[in-house]
Amino acid sequence: MFRPRVGDDVQWRVSAGRGTLYAVTAVHPRDREAYNIVLVDLDEGFRMMSTVVGGGEVAIGARVAVTWREGDHAPVPVFEVVDA
Repeated sequence: MFRPRVGDDVQWRVSAGRGTLYAVTAVHPRDREAYNIVLVDLDEGFRMMSTVVGGGEVAIGARVAVTWREGDHAPVPVFEVVDA
């Protein structure tokens, strides 16, 4: 049985959906197109993991805004690079 460690408290938070890229990495699957994984520092003071879609340079410090993609079971929040 899974028992979360102290500090693994996941919470729902409300956000306007704008933030700054804190960290970026690229994933290169063997049989699929590469994609990025990012950590976004949201303006409300918390951080979330997601991906950046669309155009624009995916770089630490870039400003981003949330958009939604259809997932397997529900919409999924992803981000797009926006002008500061």
